[in-house]
Amino acid sequence: MSGEVKLDDPAPKIRWCRKGHVELETKFHCIDSLRTSKNPNGCSSYCITCDKQAMKDRCFQKKLQVFEHYGRICACCGESFIEFLALDHIEGGGRKQRDELKLWGDKIYWWIVKHCFPPEFRVLCHNCNMSIGFFGYCPHQNVQNPES
Repeated sequence: MSGEVKLDDPAPKIRWCRKGHVELETKFHCIDSLRTSKNPNGCSSYCITCDKQAMKDRCFQKKLQVFEHYGRICACCGESFIEFLALDHIEGGGRKQRDELKLWGDKIYWWIVKHCFPPEFRVLCHNCNMSIGFFGYCPHQNVQNPES
């Protein structure tokens, strides 16, 4: 059977990453792009956990860069908490563009920066963005003054 452990199998190798995490040797990245004269096997000195956190941090910084360019508040209601903000295609067609370019998740931020912040985007909060997507308008745009 393939799932059996043989008694003569060596114990798993354990390494410390530069951040002090203890990981199994198999949880370290070994890729050609890391090969240098000082690192001939191409193994990272960071574990996968650290690499994932570093990528998450880089993506958040890219998102902040994009939101800073387009204005860091909702163009409809003025919401400014970054956790509530999203990018909107002003003329619609976001799904079509994501499907054509295969830009899902954080990849859209990298694409926007690479293409010099195209003017077809704006910042909306998730509520306004979803309302415009579902109903074609946002209730904030139709609020009547109660005294009128």
